[in-house]
Amino acid sequence: MRSDDTERHFSLNRRSLVKSLGVAGVAGLAGCMGGNGTETEGTPARPGGTTTPADPDNSQEGGELIASFGADVAQFDPAKAADTTSVKAFGLTYETLLTVGFDGSINNALAHTFEQVEEGVWRAELREGVNFHNGKEMTAEDVQVTFERYEGKVNATDVFSWYESSEIVDDYTIEFTLKGDYAPLKFDISAIPIIPAEVETGDLDITEDPIGTGPYEFVEHQPDSLFRITRNDDYWFEGDDSVPATPPIEDITYRVITEQSAQQAALEGGDIHLANAAPAASLSDFAENEDYTVNRRLAAATT
Repeated sequence: MRSDDTERHFSLNRRSLVKSLGVAGVAGLAGCMGGNGTETEGTPARPGGTTTPADPDNSQEGGELIASFGADVAQFDPAKAADTTSVKAFGLTYETLLTVGFDGSINNALAHTFEQVEEGVWRAELREGVNFHNGKEMTAEDVQVTFERYEGKVNATDVFSWYESSEIVDDYTIEFTLKGDYAPLKFDISAIPIIPAEVETGDLDITEDPIGTGPYEFVEHQPDSLFRITRNDDYWFEGDDSVPATPPIEDITYRVITEQSAQQAALEGGDIHLANAAPAASLSDFAENEDYTVNRRLAAATT
């Protein structure tokens, strides 16, 4: 691990993730889109027997979080995923070269540096020793294949609105040549999950078994029923004084509950710990009940 400012930024981003994974109340966390505050949709909460305040000092190790999805997971391939639920589902399984923090800052993730080296050329230096869930080490070849395979896919514009070509400098260095000036480059880079190069050759199928480098590994998907992931105990992040190397929650199960009223009933009945889309009319009641925590976030939409 490097001890420069890029590490500090990534640690801050990891800290936000770990807090999200470990501190919400057990009786339930009702989330909504709108207002302002912290990330809620798909944010795991600590399961257990009693309600705890949203305080990282109260987080505990292990256990299972049961949350809700409002729709089934339709696609495991990031280049083909066109629905919000699928993107949420593999958000802890795949990782990107850069990430966007809760405050909108750009942070280094799988790339420990990303900088312009000449006009129209950007260089990413990858972290060494990062393994995919199948044990294969991530290299620049995986990164190049990840970006180039977007061509002809449903999400092609995510890459080919700016991507001209790329060159592998060595196993852990890759340079991107842009078509021209592109202001949102880092934001677009942060939206492309890195997958193994073997997916493109047909030696690895992620349509049934998504394989990334993230803190959680895929376990199972029961269509229209549930999506389950488990903690990656071989995760590359080494931890620091305030952030553990692995998230505190061991297993996360997302139950597919399409009706908002049914999500509320499941939350109130203790069948789930977190509802990502409780009825808006019920949020005030949840917020006034000390057994629940309601987090809101301001979401942006683009066309």
